[in-house]
Amino acid sequence: MDSRPAAPLTGRQLISHNLINALASVRSLTELLVEYPGLPDDERKRFLDLIRHEIDRLTRLFAQLTRPSERIDPS
Repeated sequence: MDSRPAAPLTGRQLISHNLINALASVRSLTELLVEYPGLPDDERKRFLDLIRHEIDRLTRLFAQLTRPSERIDPS
């Protein structure tokens, strides 16, 4: 087994990693909303707010991909 630390991700790798995580989050939250239609309103609102946050994050990440000269910000 290799005990060397993993190399840091490049900018594009970091964006790709964050895109995949954000998409997985949106998918999971959406599935919960569909599978449990009787969720309390406050819980549904919380899930929808999280989905909105992840979509905003995805929008920023895609914008960074189209402007590669900018600094990478995965937040």
